[in-house]
Amino acid sequence: MADNAQMIIDLDRKRMQAMADTDIATLNTLLADDLIYTHSSARLDTKESLISNMQSGSTVYNAVEPSDVKAQDLGNAVVQASDSIKSNCPTSVAFTPTGRLAAMQQRLQGMVQAVNIVEPPLGKFYDSLNDEQKARFDAMGAATAGAATAGATTADAATAGQGRRNQPPAEGGNPQAACGSNVTAWPADKIDRVVQPNDAQRAKLDALQSAAAQAADAIKAACPSGEPPHTPPGRLAAVGKRLQAMLQAVETVQPALQDFYNSLGDDQRARFNTMGRQLSAVEQ
Repeated sequence: MADNAQMIIDLDRKRMQAMADTDIATLNTLLADDLIYTHSSARLDTKESLISNMQSGSTVYNAVEPSDVKAQDLGNAVVQASDSIKSNCPTSVAFTPTGRLAAMQQRLQGMVQAVNIVEPPLGKFYDSLNDEQKARFDAMGAATAGAATAGATTADAATAGQGRRNQPPAEGGNPQAACGSNVTAWPADKIDRVVQPNDAQRAKLDALQSAAAQAADAIKAACPSGEPPHTPPGRLAAVGKRLQAMLQAVETVQPALQDFYNSLGDDQRARFNTMGRQLSAVEQ
């Protein structure tokens, strides 16, 4: 991204030199056809009117000196983030509880990495805006914040355990109301009835239930408090915190689930696998 940012700066310096030299051919190459150029006087020009005014002599640039030019390659960061999410999508269907949890971990790792890629250039871009631009950007982001929050909550139950996800969204898409509302404890009683563990296996099931409760608490602790963030960088930071908590929840449950699953006999595993598929179907 740093190479692209420097390339943008170099091209902009070339553009400024071409304006000072009235180099129309170079400007025709460098300037976008849909350019809207804002002069320091607030006058606006299109590409056609800018070049026409320079050719007629009504607009003259004796020299154009850059001052502390910075560029944020935000678009490239978004592409990289998208690639990270896609590359972490499982390529096969998991039929066991341990496999499904591993797939969840893989997806969360991709999303956490994506947030980490976008967050720095987004912050730099936002800091480069003036107050009016920030206000417009804030309003634009707020329109999609509710949808993003709703999407983030759909993984809560699967992260904390075999909970339900077929609950209605919180009223008005309020992040505080929605956050953690779908996190339920692992259904140990139903597992006990279906799997019928012996005493040693039941102790491992109790440990799994304890780990799932810790995971649910971790997710709820990451829920935003007070007023939701009003800026795109603030909202992205909140999403990143939530995803980190969900990943931590998966990592908390995973060893206990693996330990319990490994202790089961073949018939018990088959019943446990079927139970997980039935719950997954309900969640959809």
